[in-house]
Amino acid sequence: MKKRTSEQLELLLKNMNLLPANELPAVIRQRQEETYAMLDEITKPMYRFNILKRTAIGFGVALVLGVIVLGSGFASPALARSLERIPLVNSIFEFAGDMGLQAASRQGLTTSINNSDEVQGVTIRASEVIYDGTRLSVALTREGEEGAFSESVQDLRVFIDGQPLNAGEEIENSFKHNIGIIISPGTDEQSLILQFSEKSYDEGGTTLPDQFQMTVKGRLSGMEDDFQIEIPVKKDTSHNNVQQPGITRTYNHVTTIVEKITQTPATTQILMSTQAVGDIPDTYLTDTNNLAIHYEFYDDKGNLLKYVNGSNGWSDSKKVDDAIHYSLKEDVNIVPLPRDVKALTVKPYLYKYIGEGSEKRNLLDSHGYPAIEYILQLEMTIPIR
Repeated sequence: MKKRTSEQLELLLKNMNLLPANELPAVIRQRQEETYAMLDEITKPMYRFNILKRTAIGFGVALVLGVIVLGSGFASPALARSLERIPLVNSIFEFAGDMGLQAASRQGLTTSINNSDEVQGVTIRASEVIYDGTRLSVALTREGEEGAFSESVQDLRVFIDGQPLNAGEEIENSFKHNIGIIISPGTDEQSLILQFSEKSYDEGGTTLPDQFQMTVKGRLSGMEDDFQIEIPVKKDTSHNNVQQPGITRTYNHVTTIVEKITQTPATTQILMSTQAVGDIPDTYLTDTNNLAIHYEFYDDKGNLLKYVNGSNGWSDSKKVDDAIHYSLKEDVNIVPLPRDVKALTVKPYLYKYIGEGSEKRNLLDSHGYPAIEYILQLEMTIPIR
């Protein structure tokens, strides 16, 4: 690749029409100053970073330096190491496919860490964490081994201040209270994102403290020894917006309630509750006699809002005074709502099936996806404030 002179770099930066520093958001200005401080550590005069420092004063300073300098073919190892420590350049959250984590990282709301463990020449490193009261996410990377990191991790366990996140099977109702740990893709096969959510509806379940030490233990395939990483976590709910609409709809003896909506920069969590008593249509029930209602969520422009980190739910049925009472509570995590959204629409639906017994299976639509049937009478729209 052809090398650029420092004069060419200066001219290129000048032509990028970057915002003046006094027009930048506070978070970006802070990251810009961090960039300058790191660049000051590199003293080799041949790169003339004093010129770049005076010129690159806009929003894209960290990313511009990463792309232009590294791409120009004369970046030193010292510069590469410094750029890796600059926010926005080496953030897994920033470049992974999770829209909520991307937004939180860009707003400077994630915490950079550098805790690691080495097992048989392979290093597992935690680089970034966020806990906003709805879900906790940690970015992990692996160094020294080929293949997909996410497929290599086995027997993953999480501890909160030394205590297991989930109780053992010998504890009563452990399955109801236990929190599912999800592994989602990072930016490449050497990274992944570990995440989980509390069950806000579960009065007997785990409640995470505001600040704690999280321990992640696991084992890589083909290895006998576990890795163990200590991660300090602090909950930040200062940017959250919580409302409790309590809006309900009833149809066919089924009542659906939107109990709570929690908006954070990384997640929108919606607590849904559905209750039913007596005779309800068989299509509303699973084979195990629990409610089979699911939900889609749309903004006020008709856009379907994607799930993030799945959802936590618990369904139950019991007989009381000769009538069966059905209950379904669920924390649904979807992408952050755009700032201009004024309303959220909830569309309950059922999956459609064909066949019976062992022959029962999903009916597929014309695109090969499971067909669904909306329950229009239970649909509701909630104003967002």
